[in-house]
Amino acid sequence: MVAAETNEYAPERVALDLRQQGFSIIDHFLSLDEVTEILNQIEERLDNGEFKKAGIGKADDYQIQHSVRGDLIRWIDEAEPIPTNSIFLPRIKAVTQDLNKYCFLGLVEFEYHHTYYPVGSKYARHTDTFLHDSSRVISAVCYLNINWSPADGGELVIYDTDQEGVEQTITVEPRCGRLVIFESRLWHEVLECNAERRSITGWFRNERKLF
Repeated sequence: MVAAETNEYAPERVALDLRQQGFSIIDHFLSLDEVTEILNQIEERLDNGEFKKAGIGKADDYQIQHSVRGDLIRWIDEAEPIPTNSIFLPRIKAVTQDLNKYCFLGLVEFEYHHTYYPVGSKYARHTDTFLHDSSRVISAVCYLNINWSPADGGELVIYDTDQEGVEQTITVEPRCGRLVIFESRLWHEVLECNAERRSITGWFRNERKLF
């Protein structure tokens, strides 16, 4: 099922979505002008070779497997004087406050990176929680794909089961300026990209990272 389009950010609706279905979609979270400003900075970092191949796992379990995950990433320090921090970060911090207010999640931190999927890349089915670390509570992806069309691919697919135990799939189109948030425990994947795909990807955590 392709997720229906939503409108402007409304914290009460987002909280209800998370309680009822485990995910919520907010369109126009960033405007076209804001996306363009962030993209210009991302392109500069790509040209400078600052993006690195992403891996799977954590610490001793960390490994790079192209057949599983083909994206490149650049982690962001919120102290950096870049458009992502001046435009996106204040808005996502407000979302953090709203999630704590309406969902009582105890979120204390948001970690995030720029993500770049080359043509032909994907991210196989996985969850965002680690075996011995459940501090990632809610995952978030904000799409930066100007003029995206279905032929471009790169959709997010979220998996869940209904009350009868039947698996359900939700397909989220990576439209420009759209923010999708979902429970980090949910299985999900990024379908193969037929065009380059860019986003800000992050996680709301209930514990601060020590290093």
